[in-house]
Amino acid sequence: MSALTPILRTRSGTLSPLFTALRPTVQCRNANLIRRPKRPYLLDQIIILSDGSTYKQLTTSPKGIIRSTKDIRNNPLWNPSIKEFGDVEEDEAGRLRRFRERFGMGFESETEEGAEDLESLLVVSGTEAPKKK
Repeated sequence: MSALTPILRTRSGTLSPLFTALRPTVQCRNANLIRRPKRPYLLDQIIILSDGSTYKQLTTSPKGIIRSTKDIRNNPLWNPSIKEFGDVEEDEAGRLRRFRERFGMGFESETEEGAEDLESLLVVSGTEAPKKK
């Protein structure tokens, strides 16, 4: 049966043209069911990290190569010993700049309002207050 033949067939033989629109039909498919594989197809993918190192992994993603700009090599949380990550604020999208233009830099003041209260609480509790730089 070709793909162009109709799926619906009549139950009875030929009827008069008056009843052809009203005759009951039954759905008929002669195609075999093709089962999907139980596991997805896995493809090779090469990941290029920010420092240039690469590794290969199997994945279902059709993309063959992925270049990472933010990963474990340049993240301060993964590398706390690297000092160059200490005071750097990455502002790739410009959000920090827009925030500072709108609200100013008052939230980053060196003298905190509750610092004196914190020192007095630490003295009362018997622990040492943090030393100022």
